[in-house]
Amino acid sequence: MKPRLLALAIHPAPYRDPVFCEILKRGNIHIDFRFYFPFDDGHTEWDWSLISLQSKTLTSGLPFPKEDRLHLSIAYELMHEKYDAVLIPGYSRATSAAAIILSEILRIPFILSVDSFRHVAETANTWRSVIRRHLLKRAAAIWVPGVASREYLISQNVKSEKVFEGAYCFDSQYLLSLLEDTKTRRAETRSSIGISDDSFVFLTVGNMIKTRLYVKLVETFIDASEGLSTNLLMIGNGPERATIETMIKSFDKKHIQLLGSVSFLDLFTFYSSADAFVHPGVEPFSTATELAAIAGLPIIATPGVGYIHDLINRGVQPLLSDIDDIDGLKSNLKTLIVNRKFATDLGEHTERIATQRNAQWAAEELENAVFFALRKAG
Repeated sequence: MKPRLLALAIHPAPYRDPVFCEILKRGNIHIDFRFYFPFDDGHTEWDWSLISLQSKTLTSGLPFPKEDRLHLSIAYELMHEKYDAVLIPGYSRATSAAAIILSEILRIPFILSVDSFRHVAETANTWRSVIRRHLLKRAAAIWVPGVASREYLISQNVKSEKVFEGAYCFDSQYLLSLLEDTKTRRAETRSSIGISDDSFVFLTVGNMIKTRLYVKLVETFIDASEGLSTNLLMIGNGPERATIETMIKSFDKKHIQLLGSVSFLDLFTFYSSADAFVHPGVEPFSTATELAAIAGLPIIATPGVGYIHDLINRGVQPLLSDIDDIDGLKSNLKTLIVNRKFATDLGEHTERIATQRNAQWAAEELENAVFFALRKAG
């Protein structure tokens, strides 16, 4: 009889749900999906109609601080539906905590889905660190985005055999088909936002928060771009945007464009219009950087971006500089601007490697996590 998995998630997501769809197609395990909220305020660009999973959204519950909720129906789900295992997101959500407690009481093995990474985890306070270590020890298996999270957990004395990858993974073949279509409109898109055909365009995508160090990027780009035909295209909003707008106006730099948020599908129009991708800060994984790799863009980043370690592990060497190395970032920017053949070759190699992380691979990883958890429980 097929194992029955209850998959909990805060929201649907284009970087994970293709993996669930692949598991359903494979038919090795049965999954029921429960989302805590019908939408995510942090990702208004996602088109929720694209999610094809048959699922139930848990919308009613007791209010908690920071817009959190405790969905009491999770107790019914776990006590009456006879699940063999439960997949729980490792975020500070009341429903996740309740699901873990109930799983322990009912002796249902639970699989944690977390994106811990050394550069981020070191900022956690002592109490949260104690709780995290306990949960990692109690989890029957752990499903992480990729190499960086896996290596971090192993360094925290988590047994390597219970850590599986692929928690964040796109349907790369589907995305390549979208990119092929948008590439035909590259010149038109550039013209519509005032970018010339001969300009070398850097792209960055993400909420403009301090840990991504976009202010540092703008300062460095202004210096590095002097006298060169290049543009910086920035997609996203956030608390740092006002500072960046002020910088652009004070330096009168019209070759830095801020586009705000765009829809998930429209993102590919801009990936296809760019020549390179930059992430100058820290992030546990960065699906935006993975999209850039799938799009065939050479990548400039820091070791503090988790996805970078997946590329390196598979044989790509992005242009890296330490988080506080301004000169290194400037040098990497100029390297691609003046050596466009190198940039093109690096981007093509990056795309070939990036597409190895596909939904089929990630589905097998999650299946293995479920079977490992059941063996451990038995």
